Amino acid sequence: MKPINRSLKDGECASGSVNFITREGETVLRPMGHWSKSIHNLLEFLEGVGFVYAPRFLGVDTEKQLERLSYIHGEVELRPWTDVMLGFSGLAQIAEMLKSYHEKVSAFTSEDARWHLDDREQNSNMIIRHGDIGPWNMVWEGGRLVGLIDWDFAEPGTKLEDVAQVAWHCIPLKPARQSLQAGVKPEEQKERFKYFCDACGVATEDVLEALKMVQDLEIERMQTHGGAGIEPWASFLKRGDVKFVKEDMAWLQDEFRAQLLTELPTAPAESAYDDVFVVFSKITEGDEEKGFVPGYHFRILDSNRNDVGHINFRVGDTPHVSFAAGHVGYEITEKHRGNRYAAKACLALAPWIRKNSDNVLITVEPDNVASIKTIKCIGAQFIDKVNTPENDPHFLRGSRVKLRYNWKP
Repeated sequence: MKPINRSLKDGECASGSVNFITREGETVLRPMGHWSKSIHNLLEFLEGVGFVYAPRFLGVDTEKQLERLSYIHGEVELRPWTDVMLGFSGLAQIAEMLKSYHEKVSAFTSEDARWHLDDREQNSNMIIRHGDIGPWNMVWEGGRLVGLIDWDFAEPGTKLEDVAQVAWHCIPLKPARQSLQAGVKPEEQKERFKYFCDACGVATEDVLEALKMVQDLEIERMQTHGGAGIEPWASFLKRGDVKFVKEDMAWLQDEFRAQLLTELPTAPAESAYDDVFVVFSKITEGDEEKGFVPGYHFRILDSNRNDVGHINFRVGDTPHVSFAAGHVGYEITEKHRGNRYAAKACLALAPWIRKNSDNVLITVEPDNVASIKTIKCIGAQFIDKVNTPENDPHFLRGSRVKLRYNWKP
């Protein structure tokens, strides 16, 4: 049996990393597993709501114990990619497909569903994501994206995880060797990534954060399920995929993030909210060894233009930001406290911050009552309580615990 090619002829069989398929006329026969019933329900739902990219579930061949799906004409993308995949048109079509899927699948209910792996519990922030979105599962015909196939790994997850997985494999967010194999020059990756994130309506930093979660989960599953002999993770583990994923992660952290930060967004010279003005002061560079990221510094002025304090916005995510400093920091001089200046300064910067990230982390000491009031005033939501890392400057200054809040500016 040959490996899966760009397209499949009538009567032809092919094998992928997970299973084998057979084309019979306008249908495809595929093996089933304990997850198949849930996938069939999902595909029937998608057909009912008009998601045109998924194959239709046509029933089960009881004699052969194979599922029968509609065949989608076209070709999947294998390296080196074709022109449509290498161009912005392809990325735009993928983004439109993703947004359509996420909008429609949000209404899908999956109580008592069984997925390929049952190691994730669904919550209100999740959808059923495709789980294996890459060029190998996207069908193109005449320069148009016409299909998304192989739904075996569908499972609960976030929309951002789908976006992140696409970015990983379709930008691709990989070291130069793999990128060149696809036909993408390393110097093109940043522009492709930014374009795709803009087309999806998400912040680049949020996608990179979600991608780290996707990659961490992939490694964990290969080590846990692959180590227990469960396919296909056992095969992934045997061929060395853990090493490859870790190489991608190291490249993202050490090289690609640095490329993104070489073009920091322009700060507004002055912003205002109510009787407070926020005036841009300076940008400070990050310190990779300490985990510091670039930061924007602003002065806070009252209605008479008196300096009453400062506010900072940090760009990037490191353990220092995630568990100690947060993205936003502020301080009001003692004699000017009690006037909601910090909250108003946050709201003055909100439109600009929103352009750079729609999920902002704010941290605070548990006994800082005034700052907690500010955080609640701007509508941030409590996430959790974490220990301050022992090697962090905040710990060395006496901080032991941080409360973390999520702010959608």
